[in-house]
Amino acid sequence: MIHQANTKIATGLKAGGQQLIAAGQDTTHQVKNIVSPIKLTHTDTTHVKNNGTGMTPYLMSVALFVGCITFNIIYDMFTPHRRPKNAFDWWGEKIPFFLTFTLAAATIMFLMLLLINRLTPLQPIRTWLFAILTMWAFGSIVTFFNLIMGKTGAWLMLIFMIIQLGGSAGTYPIQLSNYFFQVIHPYLPMSISIDAFRSTLSIGNSILSETIIFGTVILIFNLLMLITFSLNMKKVTTFPYDN
Repeated sequence: MIHQANTKIATGLKAGGQQLIAAGQDTTHQVKNIVSPIKLTHTDTTHVKNNGTGMTPYLMSVALFVGCITFNIIYDMFTPHRRPKNAFDWWGEKIPFFLTFTLAAATIMFLMLLLINRLTPLQPIRTWLFAILTMWAFGSIVTFFNLIMGKTGAWLMLIFMIIQLGGSAGTYPIQLSNYFFQVIHPYLPMSISIDAFRSTLSIGNSILSETIIFGTVILIFNLLMLITFSLNMKKVTTFPYDN
């Protein structure tokens, strides 16, 4: 009985060993699975021509914001050239030059990108129009703080721009930044402009939400300018007028 059991175990072990040896033989299929166990497929949803094109939304936003700060340092948006009748008249005297400057600056920047840097936007007209809208929005914010705080307001806007450089995810994904920048990222004006420019330059997504946000920003800060002019109407007699 014991001899039969031992014989049965030995036979089973021998058969199992032979199966292991057969399974361990290198076949073409086995070698292929070992060398290339995973097949990686990569698909680009959008095409960006080069690194310069990828950085353009960020650098456009920075240039437009710097332009608004420079404008408020050079041009006095507070002192009227003639005695205003009311706050709206005061605002109406100043805002045309502001709109003309922002229109010209955004247009010149866009043309230089096209002619000198050979930028090829996916949606050129939308890119140009949104550049103008962006500068109007940035300019409205910067001008308001310059009106209520003078040169200190311009300095604070410079600090605000530096904060935006780190929090707008213009160079690297926001997930690589610290927690502070991740929290403020969605609320920064430059975050909005960068997302929109990426869409018009390379992706082709709708920029309706960004347009509504900036339109609202322009409306709110121009209303705040009107309130500021209204609160300062008592000072109109103290200004030196051109005529």
